[in-house]
Amino acid sequence: MANYEIIAKTPIHIGSGEIWNSLYDFVCVKNQLYILNSEEIFRYLSDYKVKTNKKITSFEDIPMPLEEYLDVIKNNGNEKSNIKSILKDYFGEKDINNKLSIDFIKNYTKSTYYINRKNNNVDIEKFIRSANRLYIPGSSIKGALRTAYIHKFNEKNKGKNSFEFNQNPFGKFAEDEFKYLQVGDSKFISEENISIESISLDYIYDGGNAGVIVTECFSNGSTEFKLKTKGRHTNYDFLKEGNEDKFLKIVDEFYKFRLEEEIKVLEKLKKEADFRYDIILNKHREIKNNLKEGEYLIRLGKHKVNYDQSLLDLIDENEALKEVNKNREKKLISMEKFPITRKIIVNKNEEPVNICGWAVIRKVDE
Repeated sequence: MANYEIIAKTPIHIGSGEIWNSLYDFVCVKNQLYILNSEEIFRYLSDYKVKTNKKITSFEDIPMPLEEYLDVIKNNGNEKSNIKSILKDYFGEKDINNKLSIDFIKNYTKSTYYINRKNNNVDIEKFIRSANRLYIPGSSIKGALRTAYIHKFNEKNKGKNSFEFNQNPFGKFAEDEFKYLQVGDSKFISEENISIESISLDYIYDGGNAGVIVTECFSNGSTEFKLKTKGRHTNYDFLKEGNEDKFLKIVDEFYKFRLEEEIKVLEKLKKEADFRYDIILNKHREIKNNLKEGEYLIRLGKHKVNYDQSLLDLIDENEALKEVNKNREKKLISMEKFPITRKIIVNKNEEPVNICGWAVIRKVDE
C-alpha cells in the first residue's frame, strides 16, 4: 500500500460518541482546561480516612469525602455533585478562578488544553481514540472519498427527480466495487496538533444561532495513512491496481467544486450590510489559493455543510424542496438559501474565526 498523509487545513472532528462531562471530567481556570484523572482522585478518596479542618495548602490537604465524589460520578443532577462546586468549596471561589495548585495539576489531571470559551459548563465531544490516542479511522477517510464518487456518478442525472439517482452506484455489500479501494487507519495524532474548539450553528442568512457545541479537534499538522487501489476485475478504471493518483484527482475535483460553491455563497452574502463572515470567506479563499501540485482536497468528519454529503444540489428543485421541508416548521420556498445554517468555529466573544473539516491528502515519499 502507498503511504499518504492527511494535512489539516482547518480543525477536523471525528466523533467517538463519547464526551467529557462538564460536571466531573474537567475543570477550567481562565482559558486553561484540565482533564481530570478520575482514577487518581478516586484512589486518593478511597485512601482518605479522616476529615480535618486544618488550613488547606495543597490538594493533599483537601478533605473531599468519598460520598461526595460518588455523587459526582453518579451524575445525579445535584448541584453539589458538580466536581467544580466541590473544588470551589475547598479552594475558595477566588482561588479556583485564578489557579489550581501545582500538586493538583501534577497528580490529578491527565492533560491540559487552551479553550476559547467564556462559559465552560458545556460537555465536550471527544475525538475517536485507540489506546487512548487520537487517530482517523480508515472508514472515515473512505467514506469521504466515496461521497465524491457517488456525486460524480449521479451528475448525469442533474435536474431529474430523486428516483433517478443511485445512492449505491457501485453495488451493495459483497458486490460493492469499492472493495477494491483499501484505506488504512491513520497513525496516532500528536498531542500538539489537538485543540478544543467551540462550534456555533449559525443561521447565516437571518442571523442568530442554534447554540454552541465544544469539540476536540485535529487542528493542524499531519498524520500518515495507507491507501491502495487494487482492482483487477473491476468495471471502473479509477479502482484498478496502481491508480491511486487517478482516483484522488476525481476526489479533488469534487471537493474543489464544493469549496468554490461555498465561496460563492459567502461572496453573495457579503453584499449585505450585516455580513460578519469575512474571516470565514478569506479562510475558504486561502485554502483554494494555497493548494499545491500533488495535493488532493478533501473534507472530513462532522460539522460540515449539508451539501457535502448529499445529492440535493443535483435533484430537481421541487423534489429537493419536498425533501428538505418534510420536518421543517418554516418551509423554504426555494433551494437558493439551503442549507440556511453553517457550523462556524467561534472565539470567546462568539466571533467567527474558522470552519471545520478541510484537509489535503498528499503522497509521502517512501
